Amino acid sequence: MIKLLALDLDETLLSNDKHVSKENIAALKKARENGIHTVIATGRPWFSFHETLEEIGTRHLKDEYSISLNGGAIVENENGKIIELDGLDYPTTNMLFQRASSDQNLCIHVNTTDTAYGWNLNDDERKFLKGRLEIIELKNPDLSAHQDEHFVKVLYGNTNINYLQNILEEMNTVSGDFDVSFSSSRYLEFNKKGVNKGSGLKKLAKILDIDISQTAAIGDHANDLEMIKTAGLGIAVANAIDELKEAAKYITTHDYDHHAVAEAVEYIFELNKKEREANQTK
Repeated sequence: MIKLLALDLDETLLSNDKHVSKENIAALKKARENGIHTVIATGRPWFSFHETLEEIGTRHLKDEYSISLNGGAIVENENGKIIELDGLDYPTTNMLFQRASSDQNLCIHVNTTDTAYGWNLNDDERKFLKGRLEIIELKNPDLSAHQDEHFVKVLYGNTNINYLQNILEEMNTVSGDFDVSFSSSRYLEFNKKGVNKGSGLKKLAKILDIDISQTAAIGDHANDLEMIKTAGLGIAVANAIDELKEAAKYITTHDYDHHAVAEAVEYIFELNKKEREANQTK
């Protein structure tokens, strides 16, 4: 019986207009009414998707949570309290930042628990972030003034995914020290080793006393892979990358801009109904 549904945001739950469709909103409301926790699980920081939480109706709900920063922080929606934090120390964060700060082909994001800092952002990046993330652009490639903050994730951005893959290959002497993933076909992301959406899902399931087999997760890109593999039911949207589809147990017929999440919720209801019927016949 599925009791928790973890939802990626961009290219999964959100439509092209960066909002949740009325069909998806209705489906998630129905899920909660039937005892299923609806949990945002994203690479973004919690403060960046308050509007989405408002849209789906969980922003101020007790016992509803969000998995943010690729599992680096688990936040209680009712009061914004961080209940699990697994981040990067300042020397490690600064090393990742300095390695890329002189590359004019890379934009950099540095995420703390409550702030996103950016370096070398271009107009295309600013356009992509509009409506997704408010970012403070650094005036100099220097993080020293922020070294006492709680760092969680660093990412490099370039719309040429091959360029990012080459960067990762060049970093082979240190990349094994991190959990590394790609997202939105434009980001290379670094979290602490062992920190990903899958580990975040495990932690939250334990907090809620839900067996991991009773969880479902839906996503589209590489930073969703560990979550899809970890969940009892891994779901890929129609627009997902091939690697994610291969790992998923169900692939929606609809893409993110045509209410894929609503389709996934209906599929979960069917599975739960069959399980209840099977239990009644025992």
